[in-house]
Formats: sequence, structure tokens, C-alpha cells
Amino acid sequence: MAKKRERKIPLDEHGNVDFNPMHKYTVRRTGKQVMRLQMMIRIAAMIVLALFLIVLLMYIFSLFSNGAGRFTVSSSDGHRGLILSETADFAEMTALLDADAVEQMDNITYAWLPDDLTETDGSHNGDNYLCYTFYVKNTGKEDIDYRAYIDINYVKLNVDHAVRVQLYRNEDFEVYAKPAADGNPEVDPEFETTPFVDPNTICDYVRSDFKVDEVDKYTVVVWLEGEDPECVNDILGGELKMSMFFEVLDPEDAVSV
Repeated sequence: MAKKRERKIPLDEHGNVDFNPMHKYTVRRTGKQVMRLQMMIRIAAMIVLALFLIVLLMYIFSLFSNGAGRFTVSSSDGHRGLILSETADFAEMTALLDADAVEQMDNITYAWLPDDLTETDGSHNGDNYLCYTFYVKNTGKEDIDYRAYIDINYVKLNVDHAVRVQLYRNEDFEVYAKPAADGNPEVDPEFETTPFVDPNTICDYVRSDFKVDEVDKYTVVVWLEGEDPECVNDILGGELKMSMFFEVLDPEDAVSV
């Protein structure tokens, strides 16, 4: 006669009968299983951290690649009669224009620039230079004076010491550069440059007697001047971002410059 198998009564850690109905579902792990589980948790945590760092680096890179070296034009008082456009017919009018950046720029010299820089509207960058043409119009009901100035928003590795900013207004132009190391204006092979107003301002002037419906055409050209003594290897990897502003002046503030 087969011997009847006795069921073992589950006991708790104190030796008393365990009435917990879930005791039979208790999972017991060996030391190796615990170590394997801990290792998997560490690996998962490292993967999550790596993904987070990748996303963070991509975000930081996007900030610099989209902003650095870009020339921005804006109108601070467009509602008072001053407006901007990329085309002479003002088919699309706006208070803010944004030029395309030049992601990689090697040094050149003024003589290498083409002669037709002002003949194309909007962004028309070339090899190692930025070029942007746009228009400003008085859309108000009275003649005005306006202030125009270019600020440096961001600079890296002192690249601004070798940069040149050529600003055309209609047929006239100036080439701006930071003063030389001795404090005097930089003298390029073709001409003497106009010094920056200060370390953060490239130019600042007033356009007087701007008639109703009159249009000023602007072209901005930016390059690294290879003939500048401060155009050295130390500025490799440098970045520069500028913004140009137009501001309608009150009559008592207008002073012709």
C-alpha cells in the first residue's frame, strides 16, 4: 500500500504556521541571480544616461549651429512707418529678416570678392563670405529720420578681430573692422577701414530726411580678412553672430551723422 504523502505546513520565519495565502508565490533567488539582476539594472541605467546625453548634446549643438555666425535684421518700430523686405517690390513686408549663416568660413581678402555683390536679393553667400541684400521703406505718412546700427551678439575665439563688415547703403559703402592692436584703424591693401564704434557695436549712424515711400537698399558682406595681422590660427573654430536694427527717431532725437 502506497504511503500517503504528507503536505508540509508552511511556517514563517519564527516557526509559526504561515497563513499568508501568497507564500507559495514567493520567489527565491540565488546569489548569481541577484548579481545578474543588479548588472542588468546598471546596464539599463547606463543606456538611459547615454541616450539623455546624446539628446542634450544634439540640443546644444542645434543652438550653436543655428545661431552662431548668423546675421539678423530687424525693425524695432515697424508700426511707425518703417518696414523691411528682401525684394524691391515689397511683395512680402516684415519687421524681421534672417539671413542664412555661413557654417564654414576660411580667410580671403577684399580683392577676391565678386563685383556683383549688390545685384541679388536676399541671402547670396559665396565661398568664404556672407552676403545679404534687403530693402528698407518708409511706409508712414510723414518723412522720418531713422537710426541704423549693427551689434555683435556673440563672439568666440576673438574672431571679430579679423572680420570685415562691408555695409552698402544704396551706392555708397563702408568697410568696418576692429581697430588694430595699436589702436589705429586697420589698413587693408585696398583702403583704410572704419573702426568699430566699440567692442560690441560695429556701426551706428542716423539716416536723415527719409521721405514717404522712399526705399533704401542695403547689402551686408562679411568675411575674414587674410591680410589682417590678427587673422591667425588661434581664431580657427571661432564664431560670430550679428544683428542689425532700424529705429525710427523722434524729431528731437534726430541728428545727422
